[in-house]
Parts: sequence; C-alpha cells; structure tokens
Amino acid sequence: VPSRGVELMRNRHMLAKELESDLKNVFSAQSFEKIELEMCDFTHGFLPNKITINKADNETSISQCRFSEYDSLKRNVALRRFLMCKDLSDDEQRHLVIFGNNFNGVFGTRAGKPDVPTLDQHLAEMFANMEVGGRIVTLEDLSPLFSRNSWFRRDKFMSGSHSVSWSDLMSVQIFCLTKLSNTWKCKDCGYEHNPVVDQYGKLHETCWCGNTERNTRGKRRKK
Repeated sequence: VPSRGVELMRNRHMLAKELESDLKNVFSAQSFEKIELEMCDFTHGFLPNKITINKADNETSISQCRFSEYDSLKRNVALRRFLMCKDLSDDEQRHLVIFGNNFNGVFGTRAGKPDVPTLDQHLAEMFANMEVGGRIVTLEDLSPLFSRNSWFRRDKFMSGSHSVSWSDLMSVQIFCLTKLSNTWKCKDCGYEHNPVVDQYGKLHETCWCGNTERNTRGKRRKK
C-alpha cells in the first residue's frame, strides 16, 4: 500500500528516517518500495490565492518548499501532487486516507499567525480537494471549519488505552471525515450542484442565491 509522510520538524523527520532504516533490516526491502518520507511545510501545496495561482511554478521540487515565507503566496505544484497522490491510480486516490496529528490545538490558532490560515484550515482544504471516498483522520475535529457539511460524513470514536506515547490521557478522541460528494445542496434555495471547491481548489461555500448558512454542528438551538 503506498504510504507518504510529511514532517515539519527536522529532528522528527530524521527520527522517522532512522526508524525506516532500522525496519529495513528486519523486513524485506520490497516492503518499503512505496513508502516516501519528506520534510517540508505541507501548507505550500495549498497556497496561493486565486490572484497568484497562475504564477505557480510547476518545476519547484518538494524539498524547495521548506519554511519559506507565507507571504510569497507561491503554490508548490510538485508538493501538492505528492500530498494528494495525483500520480497514483484513480482507485488509490478514491481510497486515500490522510492522517494529521493536530492534537490539542497544535495546528490551530495558538500555533499560527494573525491573518494567516492555520494548519488546520490547510488540512481542511486538503480534505475538500480529495476524491469522493477519501478520508481524513485527525485528533482535533475539522468539521467546524466547514460552513457546509452535507458533502461529508463525520465519525468520532475513542482510540483506546495507551494508544499514544505523548499524552497522559488513557484514550484520545479520533475524528474521521469521509468525502461523500463533490457538490453540496443549499438548504435555502434547494440548488444541489454547488461545488465543494472552486477552480483554484479553494473552499466554495456561498450559493449563487447568496446564502451563507454556517455549520451548526455542535451548537445548541435556541428554544
């Protein structure tokens, strides 16, 4: 099964490479043919805005995306294809599972900068660009980041005891979002063919009728 890993921190990336090397001494080399590990800032696969999208550099390598300034707004197309597995078969893309370790808000606002999308928001956009059938598994819920929720299914379960080594919690919550459709239906006018993402791969959450209904998941209704 093809597997890809992206790490932001150099020391953690080196640890993963050492672990991979040690495992190759235990298992056959053939078992690792489809495993790829990179160190880079995955957000650069989901920049820029629609003004700069046509200036994206198709020749930029994955390694060249490391830690450059967000304000450059230059999408790394090679990284985007790598993350979304666009070089794999259609069937593999439909069964793609992305895991993001965003536990305890580490990808949220506390780790970001003012007026800059958080890592969680980039993860949400990554999920929106997946093929129907694709899933994203996270340790913090991404569903509140979507205004529209009819195009995906949300499942929540507990990991079980001693599932992670970096938390004193006996069990952690796991959230799984499954993409069900490339379009969503407006609850106001009934139009069913609003695209989940626009031509630039950005979330499209306003209907042609002007309805901007917010996601009410988890909110209490007023009596």
